[in-house]
Amino acid sequence: MVTQAIKANVFASFVEITYTGSFPATITYILNQDATTVQILVKSYPGGATVKTIDVACGATGAIQGFNDVAWDGSLDAGGTATSGVYLVTINASDGTGSNGWELLSYDTGPDSWYWSSAGVATNNNNPSPYFGMVYVTERSGGTSGNDGGSETIRGLYMHYPDGQYYGFDQAVAYAPGNAGIDWDALGANEGKPTSVYVGPDDRVYAWSLANNSDATVTGGVAVGDAGWSLASIDTVLSFYTLDNHSTISRAIVVGEGADRMLYTVEQVGSRYGSDSEGPTDGDGFDIAEVRSYAIGTSTGVFTGAHTVVIDSLTLPRAFALEMDASGYLYIAQSQQDTLAEADSVFGLSKWDISGTTPVEMWHIGLDDAPPHKDTTHMATASSFTGIALDESNGRVYVARRQTGGRPLHNVIGYAMSDGALLSGFSFATALSIVGTDTTNLPGGGGNNIRDIFVDAAGNLVSVNSSSEALRMHSPPDGANSFLTLSPYAVDVTNSTVITTPDSAFVSTDETEVQ
Repeated sequence: MVTQAIKANVFASFVEITYTGSFPATITYILNQDATTVQILVKSYPGGATVKTIDVACGATGAIQGFNDVAWDGSLDAGGTATSGVYLVTINASDGTGSNGWELLSYDTGPDSWYWSSAGVATNNNNPSPYFGMVYVTERSGGTSGNDGGSETIRGLYMHYPDGQYYGFDQAVAYAPGNAGIDWDALGANEGKPTSVYVGPDDRVYAWSLANNSDATVTGGVAVGDAGWSLASIDTVLSFYTLDNHSTISRAIVVGEGADRMLYTVEQVGSRYGSDSEGPTDGDGFDIAEVRSYAIGTSTGVFTGAHTVVIDSLTLPRAFALEMDASGYLYIAQSQQDTLAEADSVFGLSKWDISGTTPVEMWHIGLDDAPPHKDTTHMATASSFTGIALDESNGRVYVARRQTGGRPLHNVIGYAMSDGALLSGFSFATALSIVGTDTTNLPGGGGNNIRDIFVDAAGNLVSVNSSSEALRMHSPPDGANSFLTLSPYAVDVTNSTVITTPDSAFVSTDETEVQ
């Protein structure tokens, strides 16, 4: 057995199958890191009975980081060969040891990992999907990173594989074609165009813009495209220039599909706009914000309907980012400079039940419920939050903490989704890869300005940082782990072809059962 330096919560993505009527059928996929074992199950459909098991050992092709090809020769475990029928494929990647500390697992090489001023990040967690595992990054201002190997990243949306390498292994391919349909520069010369990104449950990708106090005209809208952000798919959901039913947007999420599709936003509704709320005289700060929703349903083109105020500006005046769990509860991160947060009791993170006519707060963290700053005289350590991400499988909500007048010891902080309790060992400084060390005591690290975070399907944390000018992935201290990926394609032996996996094939993307 080959011993590998496993780092990540391992998972397979970008699954494809090649089959033209004669075996072998080739199963291709990407691993975000080396696996100790990979098990591929071939299952009959309908019914879901396992008819073939393919085990791949550590170090062998099929268990290494990057692209892997594994052949199914058509043989069945019970004997004989598949001569007819439809066969589903699942891929279970395992790390038998895991890590007891946060570890950097991403590519971390130029130019792929470096951005001049990245502002938003999201991953496609829709399992199964042909684009499952895709990482999307927004460059908000355009420029060339000073990191070794950096190249110019112009404004727009970029796509990456789950280990951080460019989609298509080339920046020209990774720069989404749909950017040609939006003149990001025309929205204003200053930062925030686009500001962030989100992947809906139907694989559609949403990007939006945030105004800045230095802009001559206040702009802010939402665009949507398919999973590859093809030019033909680009549509405007909220107008970038006509702000009749909305304001400029710092964060957005989309839940539901079809007639149930809902857009939730955090909008800056005062007279000042920007990417943070550092202080009352800061030219980059914002005055006040509001959480809103739009019942966009199956509409196409610019949505002109009215918004609904979900949480008003008196309740959460410095709201900046939001997420929603599977139960429909909202998690809101507020961004406020530490002394002002202390003076005005602006709580950095809270959870809300919005099922009734009036939102009900379920919990909020205290002003100092966060790891300390390097300068221990700073007040309200749980302040200046700019990003938020959920790891529902493990019950964690993460926030990103920016500079608060002095370098924070940690710029990613983990809390319990259930009650907001600070989770020991789940806060860290993003420049460092630590194993076997108490992460509570990590000094500095990584630059102060994490702009956004997201959690991929396996629980790895993805971040963009405008100080370190980097896109990075870190795996949490979860120990041994595994992840089951469901192939979006199936082998149709009867018709000698590959088909899209039937919608009814998988009982749930959270379960191992097929039918």
